[in-house]
Amino acid sequence: MQLGITKPSYYKVKKRYIAEGNKALNPHSRAPKTAVKIYGDQTKELVLRIRQRMAKAGWDHGPQSIWFEGVDAGEFGEQIPSVATIGRILAEAGVTKTNARKRPRRAWMRFSRSFPMEMWQIDGLEYRLFDQDGTKATIYQLLDDGTRFDVGSRCFARPENSDAIAALRAAFEEYGVPQELLSDNWLSFNQARRGTIGTTETFLAEHGCRGITGRTWHPQTQGKTNGATRP
Repeated sequence: MQLGITKPSYYKVKKRYIAEGNKALNPHSRAPKTAVKIYGDQTKELVLRIRQRMAKAGWDHGPQSIWFEGVDAGEFGEQIPSVATIGRILAEAGVTKTNARKRPRRAWMRFSRSFPMEMWQIDGLEYRLFDQDGTKATIYQLLDDGTRFDVGSRCFARPENSDAIAALRAAFEEYGVPQELLSDNWLSFNQARRGTIGTTETFLAEHGCRGITGRTWHPQTQGKTNGATRP
């Protein structure tokens, strides 16, 4: 307290000094660790062009539909804008309809689907066996959101990104393909929020299933997988 700093601040500086020496006496940069992606006029014009083309053809032309169209056609190139970025571009261009008096969608949208095969949920967990070596196993649980029916819980000895596809393929062959698949943002499930396309997303697109993700840092969205049942 005599130095005018708190005890946690003192130990923080001390820890930095041990690791960095005199450099610890200078403040670290507060710049973001990840550089912010800035999309120029070329990307904005491309998004609006895709929207106009889809609207003319009679297709849905919202941000997510534009994202899938741009990715499937390879028009975005390597730097793929997120769905949120596309939404902001459309809002800035004034082509979206806004109504301040309208209730937000989350205020009335059901947390679960009403009918079977509307949406499945997938989640994975790592489990350590009670053997001498403490072997790790990866369990994938796959259920129908509307009925809570377990359509494909499977266990794999080694954690591989292709295991999710193997679980999905077996369930598709047995029960058919749902309209949507909800997952978290794990790399083996969905990489859309990172601006890339994963193998699982490609697999879903090939089978006519739409892959969607829950909100980040909100595991309750996928929490239904704990209550799945089988006959």
